[in-house]
Amino acid sequence: MDLSFSRRQETDIQNFGGNVSYENAENKINVVDTYLYKWTYTGSNFINEFNANYLSYTFNPTSLNPDLPTYDYDGVIIFGGKDSTRREVQQGYTLRDDVTYTGLQNHSFKAGARVEITDIEFDNQSFIQPRYTYRREPQNGLTFASPAEARLGLGSGKILASNTQIGLYVQDDWDVTSKLQLNVGVRWDYETNGFNNEYRTPANAAAALRALPTTSYFDPENYITDGSNRSPFAGAIAPRFGFSYDLKDDQTTVIFGGIGRYYDRNNFNNTVDELSRTINPIGVFRFSPNGAPREGLPTVQWNPAYMTRDGLLQLAATSTQGLPELFAVKNDARPPVNDQASIGIRQKVGIFQAALTASYIRGRNGYTNIFATRTLDGLGGCCNTAPLQPFGYANAIVGLDGLDTRYKAIYFTLDKNYTKSSGWGLNVAYTFSKGEQNGGDLFSLDAITPDAYGWRPRAGDERHRVVISGMVDLPLGFQFSMLNTLGSGQAFQVTDATNGADSGFNRFTARYPRKNCIKGVFAYCEVNLTLAKRFSVLGKEDQFEAAVDLLNAFNNKNFEGFDASFNNTIDPATGQATDPLEPARIGTSTLTLPRRIQFRVGYRF
Repeated sequence: MDLSFSRRQETDIQNFGGNVSYENAENKINVVDTYLYKWTYTGSNFINEFNANYLSYTFNPTSLNPDLPTYDYDGVIIFGGKDSTRREVQQGYTLRDDVTYTGLQNHSFKAGARVEITDIEFDNQSFIQPRYTYRREPQNGLTFASPAEARLGLGSGKILASNTQIGLYVQDDWDVTSKLQLNVGVRWDYETNGFNNEYRTPANAAAALRALPTTSYFDPENYITDGSNRSPFAGAIAPRFGFSYDLKDDQTTVIFGGIGRYYDRNNFNNTVDELSRTINPIGVFRFSPNGAPREGLPTVQWNPAYMTRDGLLQLAATSTQGLPELFAVKNDARPPVNDQASIGIRQKVGIFQAALTASYIRGRNGYTNIFATRTLDGLGGCCNTAPLQPFGYANAIVGLDGLDTRYKAIYFTLDKNYTKSSGWGLNVAYTFSKGEQNGGDLFSLDAITPDAYGWRPRAGDERHRVVISGMVDLPLGFQFSMLNTLGSGQAFQVTDATNGADSGFNRFTARYPRKNCIKGVFAYCEVNLTLAKRFSVLGKEDQFEAAVDLLNAFNNKNFEGFDASFNNTIDPATGQATDPLEPARIGTSTLTLPRRIQFRVGYRF
């Protein structure tokens, strides 16, 4: 039996740097308490493992300057206070039991059950002070002389929620012959409150949704609920199958593979806006130099009197500016699911063992948000918000289980394990992969639906990565080891806002960093070297170890923060931006620290 307690307590001034001033930073206050009880019982032909867990989690990122408005000069600088402070408190109670039975010859049966009850308190104080956004859009008459938009919180309130998750599984590891093993299993997951199931749509929100036209991707009735329209999803049945076949029954050549389905769950934050924006509405104000509509949306002529919270509140009371956005969750949304398949071969080659594996993963039903107010042609303009204004809303954003992903990869590994007799070991791993998705992320507002985006590289997609590690014994009891990582560079997103920066008009391009490492072969390089020596202590088996690490030995600058946008013009001959702010394809910060030396000592007994 084991009983343990752990606490993680953090304060960290973060989210500043680059074009974000320290004044706009927040203090990440985070406290996590975990209590765990584990009881393992071993019988003559079975093992039972029981776990009981209690988690208390408080996440409270707090603005350093909550009394200051935020000023966002697009692509140049953000200063003033952070625009939100929030407090999330989560308590989780988990019971889990797993049993392994080996009483039947050539079979190892496993079965288990897990129940978790989660209680959440969510208090999101967004835009207590206004956030002013400035843009340079000559085509729309916008300059940095006055803001293009402001957002202001218009309410305050806490959200309390609870959810119960249940998981059951059974699996059989079956040695069919001395050469062939099969792994067959199935899992079932269920949660009682995956989509705020008891939510009741307010009357004015329901009327606003019904005022919008039905389209191929939006049916108002599917977003209106009286508290009984969202039944928990009971179909999360996930079969899995795997095999391993030893061709010669001597482990020199082994073919292996598997296929299975894996269900995920949506985070609470994915769908909380439906309720949060009801009790904590956020007013949206759009400005222009002359008060003319911009990109199909109404604006008001800028007046310096609007540069305060009170000024915006007065504007909201006398115009249709400052209306909040309406959020709605799809009643029959499905949980995310991944179908995965792999096939591979392991082969002994002398003292080495090599493996080659192909893998494919297809993800569906990812949750995202789209506009319900698209113009009928879906092109040229973002939204027709006129039907919503009589009901007190600036726009309608609705959830859709339409994010898809796919991942293809080939893995190659070559291993020679370290042994004391040989005095050396080597491990090489190479990954060739391609990760793609449709849509955006939690918001897919720049096309009609996620499918309209088409397939594009996912942020972080890296086609080539090589990891080389190894060690070798040296004279006088020294040992040299290394860990080297080489990569072709992760995809980043460039936003083409030449049609306007408001959501609904952007286009996205995935690009990859310049390969500035090893003469243009790689974009990411990190070489870590270690020299160590162990000393016996007084003739005993106890050992004292001293080591020196040379980290990032060649001082490679591995950049990140490439994401950027441009909003002036595109050269039709090249497709490149002529905006002088086009990203130079060099990051704003680094993934790795500069070259450094680290000294270590240790005692083994």
